[in-house]
Amino acid sequence: MRLTPPDFSLPRHRLQLRIILSTWMSWTLRSFHRVTRLIPRRRAACARENAPGNLSSSKIRGKVFGGERGHPGEDIPVLPHFRFEKAAILRSVKPAVTLALLLTILLGLPPAYAQLRVIHNPRGKARPFYLKEVERRIYQLTNEARRKYHLAPLDKDDALVATARAHSDDMLARNFFNHVNPDGKAPQDRIAPAYSRTMARTGENIWGGHGYDYSDSKLMARVIMDSWMTSPGHRANLLNPGYTHLGVGVSVLEKEVRATQNFVQRR
Repeated sequence: MRLTPPDFSLPRHRLQLRIILSTWMSWTLRSFHRVTRLIPRRRAACARENAPGNLSSSKIRGKVFGGERGHPGEDIPVLPHFRFEKAAILRSVKPAVTLALLLTILLGLPPAYAQLRVIHNPRGKARPFYLKEVERRIYQLTNEARRKYHLAPLDKDDALVATARAHSDDMLARNFFNHVNPDGKAPQDRIAPAYSRTMARTGENIWGGHGYDYSDSKLMARVIMDSWMTSPGHRANLLNPGYTHLGVGVSVLEKEVRATQNFVQRR
């Protein structure tokens, strides 16, 4: 049985975020560079335009064409430096604000990016570990349930513990949830090579969960056992009077938990 509570983790947008930020930075730097290159050119152009003797000067054009025919026009004062520098400042405000906003985002990005990277760490770089206290409590709860129904308790078997842990690890490593692994091996096929005793029958219970707090071993074991006891097939294995030995393996990888019980009836 597999239980999966709601997962509220953030989705990954690493590639999209990089593209947006790189495009934004490129546009901002290009605009800022263009403005800084135009300032000296515009100043030189205004200086040449208003130089004495230059007939294309704004001041002279005002005298020649500013008034009516036969009457000189009014002298129009021109302040090219003030006019251009004011316009240049206004034009440079937008790229400067954009650049400041971009730097603010970049400074605040590394913590959030690190959190996303930890949440979505590839499974190949991590190794599962065993919840030995949860395994012990599941073994105890199994025998308590059997005694309640006047059945003989099951003996703990280290070989079955190894096969149960191996199957829990395999489900996490290859990302499947089934009694038959991707190689087509059923519980009996996996248990028989590792078990030296003669077996009359075998059985298996599996459980999977995501996002559980496994720091409370007592609660974790109770959740797993309650799931098995409320499922007819798993309950039949737990209360089967023919089984004599039991092995429990509980593995954890990141937020994923897998539990396996291997039952054996010896001849």
